[in-house]
Amino acid sequence: MSASAKINQRVAEMTDRLATLKSRQLLRELQLEQKARELIRKRDARRRWELGTAILEAGFGEWHALEVVGVLLEAKERIGDSPTQRLAVRIRAEGHLYRRRRTERGAQKPASESSAAPEPQDGGGLIAAMFDAERQSDRP
Repeated sequence: MSASAKINQRVAEMTDRLATLKSRQLLRELQLEQKARELIRKRDARRRWELGTAILEAGFGEWHALEVVGVLLEAKERIGDSPTQRLAVRIRAEGHLYRRRRTERGAQKPASESSAAPEPQDGGGLIAAMFDAERQSDRP
């Protein structure tokens, strides 16, 4: 085999190797993109499930979807972006869910077996967390 034939064969081998490496890299990139899209899809599905559950827990299960949207829009306009009012709404919701779950557990167990867990006082952990976050954001 002549020197130029060897060089041509070597160039062909390296070209094939380069094409293989590029295709593997492209495949890895496509797989990473697919994983990222799947993660976003799963997060979105989880968020939709959480919101749907919250609507049902609040007692809107029998309402028409447009009515629920109207109530949510009205609340958004009334409350706006006020962190204080949003905190008050969150505390009210926590109390509602706590009482609802306690009632459900009480209906499932005989009275002698139900535990008298204390009701949340004022949402102190949540309030403290909010003020901690505000203090941290005020720092330079």
